[in-house]
Amino acid sequence: MPDWAAHGERWRLLLPPGTELVRVADHPVLPSGKQVAVLGGRRQVRAALRRAGLRPESVYVALPSFADPVLVVPLGSPLLGWAARGVLTVPPDVTWPHPVYSLAVRLVRRLPWLLGLLAGQRLVIAS
Repeated sequence: MPDWAAHGERWRLLLPPGTELVRVADHPVLPSGKQVAVLGGRRQVRAALRRAGLRPESVYVALPSFADPVLVVPLGSPLLGWAARGVLTVPPDVTWPHPVYSLAVRLVRRLPWLLGLLAGQRLVIAS
């Protein structure tokens, strides 16, 4: 069975053939000179790319995370606005902080670029 067929791993279809997947939490040092897909937090990924001297080709964010994504969206595309308006919602189990979450969702719907800042993980394909 291919790697991408497992539950929660379908986002691997975004990776070009021959791309090595590196999870920054497990491997903080990236291989240089080859195409890699780096998965991790925004600051961790940025620092690892800088240390390896790699440049990002494309950046993706997932809602709610890459562990079990509902939606994977390229950062900076118009789809980010669609994701903020069409998919983002207050989680069903939130009770007492519901007004705060609701306000945050309305803010992100108006300013979808915030979704890229608030996303916990990102996938960066770099070479």
